[in-house]
Amino acid sequence: MLSILIPTYNFNSVDLVRSLQQQAEVAEIEYEIIVADDASTCFITENFAINNLKNARFIQLKKNIGRANIRNFLADEAKFKYLLFIDGDAQVYQDKFIENYIQLCKPNCCIVGGVAYQKNINKEFSLRAKYGQKREEKKHYFSAFNLLIDKQLFLQIKFNKNIYHYGYEDFLFGMEVEKISPIKYINNKLIHKGLDKNIVFLNKTEKAIENLWYLYSSHPEIHEKSQLLHTFFILKKWNLSSLVAIIFCFLKSAITANLISKKPSLTLFSFYKIGLLCNIKKEH
Repeated sequence: MLSILIPTYNFNSVDLVRSLQQQAEVAEIEYEIIVADDASTCFITENFAINNLKNARFIQLKKNIGRANIRNFLADEAKFKYLLFIDGDAQVYQDKFIENYIQLCKPNCCIVGGVAYQKNINKEFSLRAKYGQKREEKKHYFSAFNLLIDKQLFLQIKFNKNIYHYGYEDFLFGMEVEKISPIKYINNKLIHKGLDKNIVFLNKTEKAIENLWYLYSSHPEIHEKSQLLHTFFILKKWNLSSLVAIIFCFLKSAITANLISKKPSLTLFSFYKIGLLCNIKKEH
């Protein structure tokens, strides 16, 4: 029936597995839970306890293969018809989380359950929390953080195995799914617990935008779906992208100071991202 697939990295996922196991038992379904650790440096001993839980197993990879390839690996390990991908830093807070998905398991299904964020987050995580609350919670946002998909549909597409770096691998996968089957968005959220500190999130954003430009070079159709690329090409059309890159470099330190503060501006964060993209293109 259901293979629950959990990629994890430097996070204790034992409580998550217990919660999912309890709900699967209540639902009285055939299930398995597979946790794959992408060469973590901590919480390895703790996560080995997953092997002691019913219908659950923990696999430790010796080499980091990245966010895209670890999902392909998990899908290959799965034995059931439907795959439920959940990131290892998630937390279940809905009593019928599994049941809500079971009734939607149909051929070619692809269902995004959504993400939620806790309130009153420490100021060190203010940017990631605010972005999640204001952007990811509020709109249809495709992500494999909480995703149910027919295994045969997944195997037709798989995540791009050439993506080793961080960022937009979910975005590209979602685009490929839509070519075959519609994506359904429901309110079956999980809490995202493993937030990055502000400066780490900014560094990841920079890597993600570099990866976006790399993906565009091999998949030019991606600009039709990416609002960031759409904005960039408007600026380029009006010969403004180089000017934006110069302004961004001049203001980067001041913008960064705001973004790592207690009250970061998402408007500035949007400019930060388009400025990064313009700067990357200018350098290339």
